[in-house]
Amino acid sequence: MFPRLTHYFRSNIASFHYTIRILIGSSFLWLLLHNERTTNSLWAIISLIVVTEPQVHPAWIAVRNIVVNTVIGCTVALSSLLIFGIQIWLLPLALSVSALASALINNMKQGWKNAATITVIIMSAAMTQKSAVAAMDIAFHRTMEVILGGLTALVVTRIVAAIWLPPEVKESTAKAKTP
Repeated sequence: MFPRLTHYFRSNIASFHYTIRILIGSSFLWLLLHNERTTNSLWAIISLIVVTEPQVHPAWIAVRNIVVNTVIGCTVALSSLLIFGIQIWLLPLALSVSALASALINNMKQGWKNAATITVIIMSAAMTQKSAVAAMDIAFHRTMEVILGGLTALVVTRIVAAIWLPPEVKESTAKAKTP
């Protein structure tokens, strides 16, 4: 009936696959986290987007990387704030330490920049609000949201992959399994 539309859909099936996973995962996180107690599901949804993959194994690696780097970034930021207090000069130093720690721990694998980004977010919140306690609260909530977003992406990937896996993903999986 609509040959061009059918051809377009078939040639871009992987794009639709990503779209469906993002739609399912972000809808779940939005409904779960957007309520009277918390109206911010931003970091959970960002984590979902960053780690979503068509296959479970790469998704698991991405979840591991984002969680490890978030913990590194929070740890460096909070340690720096607790040891030195809220100091403007501390931001570039803590940022560098978190990037180095993440690169060394992860052997320069994917996502090491997330640790530095989280460090900046936590420290800038402390500097803006003039409170290390506020930074700890933000660090805790960001970490929990990142973990929730990553785990949601993993579950959605598992469910969608079991129901529908695009042909090119099936082919790459088959090639990876053959010696």
